[in-house]
Amino acid sequence: FCDFTRIAAADSRMCRYIFLATLPDLLAPLRAHQQALAQFEQQIVAGDGAALEQLIAQASGIRAAWHMDSFKPGT
Repeated sequence: FCDFTRIAAADSRMCRYIFLATLPDLLAPLRAHQQALAQFEQQIVAGDGAALEQLIAQASGIRAAWHMDSFKPGT
């Protein structure tokens, strides 16, 4: 999340150059996020509560594993 707020606050030309220069490295994570969002949407539309609960539990576990104490705003 912090990286996205930095991008929003940064010079748009600089970000454009960075994105284009790192395009091969950006595509895989972008596609993975798109795929995950599409799956999430499908589960919601289908009313698949069990799958949604499993996905939320998985996301919660990943978040809990982060070392949030090492995060310092503005760095």
